Amino acid sequence: PASIELNTIDSATNVSTQFTQLTDFLKTYMSDIRIKEQHGDQITYVILDDSAHTKLFPKMLADLDENITKFNIKSYGLSNSSLEQVFLRVADEVKRLEDYERLSYWKKYQILIKGWFTKNKQIEETKVETIEEENADAEEPFNTSLSAEWGSYTAERYTGVQYLAFQVMGLLIKRFHRTKRNIKGLIAEILLPIIFVLLAMLVITLTPSQSDPPPLILHPWYWNNPNYMFQSISINKSSVLSKSIQQTFTKSPSLGTRCMPTTMLDPNLYPCTSTGSNYVYVPTSPEIMAELNSVNYNQTRISPACDCYEKMQQCPASGGGPPPSYDVLETQDDLYRLNDYNISDWIVKTEYQDQYLMERFGGIEFISGNNLSSFTLVNKTLIELFNNLTRQRNQSIPTVDAAKLADLFEIHPPQASVWFNNKGWPASVAFLNIFNNALLRGILLQKNSTISLDDYGITSINHPLPKTEIQLDSELQNRIAMEMFTAICVIFALAFIPASFLVFLIDERVTTSKHLQFVSGVHGLTYWWANFLWDLTNYCVSIACCLIIFLAFHVDAYVYKTNFLCLLLLLFLYG
Repeated sequence: PASIELNTIDSATNVSTQFTQLTDFLKTYMSDIRIKEQHGDQITYVILDDSAHTKLFPKMLADLDENITKFNIKSYGLSNSSLEQVFLRVADEVKRLEDYERLSYWKKYQILIKGWFTKNKQIEETKVETIEEENADAEEPFNTSLSAEWGSYTAERYTGVQYLAFQVMGLLIKRFHRTKRNIKGLIAEILLPIIFVLLAMLVITLTPSQSDPPPLILHPWYWNNPNYMFQSISINKSSVLSKSIQQTFTKSPSLGTRCMPTTMLDPNLYPCTSTGSNYVYVPTSPEIMAELNSVNYNQTRISPACDCYEKMQQCPASGGGPPPSYDVLETQDDLYRLNDYNISDWIVKTEYQDQYLMERFGGIEFISGNNLSSFTLVNKTLIELFNNLTRQRNQSIPTVDAAKLADLFEIHPPQASVWFNNKGWPASVAFLNIFNNALLRGILLQKNSTISLDDYGITSINHPLPKTEIQLDSELQNRIAMEMFTAICVIFALAFIPASFLVFLIDERVTTSKHLQFVSGVHGLTYWWANFLWDLTNYCVSIACCLIIFLAFHVDAYVYKTNFLCLLLLLFLYG
């Protein structure tokens, strides 16, 4: 209920008459307005605080301002009964009813008889606390008959477990509405833990694995397809074996083991053509031939020079020699025929052509017989050296055939040179493997020209070296740092949740809301149990969101079948 207080200006005038006129004036707006108290030149009215009355306030107060001189009003104001006062009155009446219930039957009968004779006056007891039937302000309905006004709500009183259940339910409903309106609390309890756990899982997932790299199959097809390779052989001066090796390039399975039926390479990534190899002849234009003749290319095998005036090597069309013909192999590579070419001159002067830039990584050059004289000289010298070392000096030392001994250590001349571009890291061993496969098949082809070469091949695999002690220590430190970061993120994320709960409890104490609930009959144990139940439920919701993130990223250290229960218990017991 609301109240109005008025102070009269002229105390000499009959105050009672002024109050009567003022009361009649106010009743023209609110017929049920009542006088609460009157002291000297002050009077207080009680107005019901509902929508039907409050909507009359603007008109009534405006007219009151216009007639303020007429009624000799010095000042007036509006006030509202505090919530604490209501709770205190409710608690006081509950206490009176409890005291009344503890009285004996005879005492209750005495009080009832005395109440009839005293007509609702105050009843006093000598050995028990006084039970009031009405307040000092008997004329006010709000104060004198609080139970009568709210009788519909107190007709049925809950006791025992049902009473506690309704109290807990009321506290939980209050927490629900408080949480629903507290956006900062929802962010701290739900959103921030999800963000930090998600950040930790992203860091773990995106961090490169420290496991050993897989074995690497060495082949020249890691780069763009097709590759531009080359082979060079002198038809008239090369050995029979060199010619046999050279022939395997255009026979199935061509280069390496890519096109073998039992290849270790993925045929979807490294397909082969079923039509075999095709030879493509490239004619030399008259302009290029004229440029080559101008530098006597047929004799010197050195093509026209390049220049670097524009900070980049610029070569003429004839740089490196005439455009070579080539074979399109089963591996979909272009194998250029550089017979009688100056390979060094061709490689250097065509290095920056768009066709070959980072597309040409190696080739094979077969050595002609003219280049083997130096090895023959070395072998003869080696034989003479063994003859001198094993010359018989007395009869007790057996005679050694120096020629056979020297044959064991004879320097065999290489049949070919393997060219590679070191900008392709596995190029050296990859093209060496191609030559080894060609050598194997060339030897088999010499022994049996009808043999199927598809069944023979050599696959070269590079296995990673064991890690050094320094590498192991570095990986251990990185793993420890990563685990520490994850643990800190998870702990930091979960720390927001109980902090948010504590903010509510502190706010309850600061605003004396907890005190009002205790005054209203809520037991301390009930209050703390209801709040703990709500906090635990909210914490479980946050933990469930975090567990969903752990499961989504599927990090075995957390969600493996032997670890998941431990993770669940750790997160739950943390709260």
